[in-house]
Amino acid sequence: MTEQTFVSLHLLARRTRLPTSWLREEARAGRIPSLRVSRRLMFNLEEVEAALRARSRPEGEEVTRGDA
Repeated sequence: MTEQTFVSLHLLARRTRLPTSWLREEARAGRIPSLRVSRRLMFNLEEVEAALRARSRPEGEEVTRGDA
């Protein structure tokens, strides 16, 4: 069994260079995996990074107005 690394919202924001507000909203909506421990949100770093990679655009794909 491999050991899982859980990090706080603020550490995840630093590691991913994404705003805490965006990460909190994505977790609330179920778009990135999270775990609530009491009042704190905790994240499995590997699972979140995999979820973000899965959502990223293929290399070379252009963003046009209206894409989001």
